[in-house]
Amino acid sequence: MMNNLSTEEILNYLMTSDFNEGLNPDEYRFLLLQFRNYYRVMSGRNELLKSDIISKSEKIKEIEDLKRKEIDNTLSQKADLENQISQLKNRKLSWKERWTGKIITQDETK
Repeated sequence: MMNNLSTEEILNYLMTSDFNEGLNPDEYRFLLLQFRNYYRVMSGRNELLKSDIISKSEKIKEIEDLKRKEIDNTLSQKADLENQISQLKNRKLSWKERWTGKIITQDETK
């Protein structure tokens, strides 16, 4: 009787049955083996999904750390440039700079 049923029908029977029917020991054994196989498959899928989630969350953390470092680097570059601009605004121009109309930095004099 049980050998003709599909896996889906067997699982539905296992989930809804009270096991009060007159099944012989071989049929109970068959149902138990089918449930064990189904449990093994579902457990394997569950472990695969867990490992998938863990690896993806680690990749996300790596990307977040990389982006934070890029943001920090960009902010420090911005602060350096703002400091250079404020220093150039606050200093007095030399006669050469006034005559040529160009600001001479330390790098250009070397």
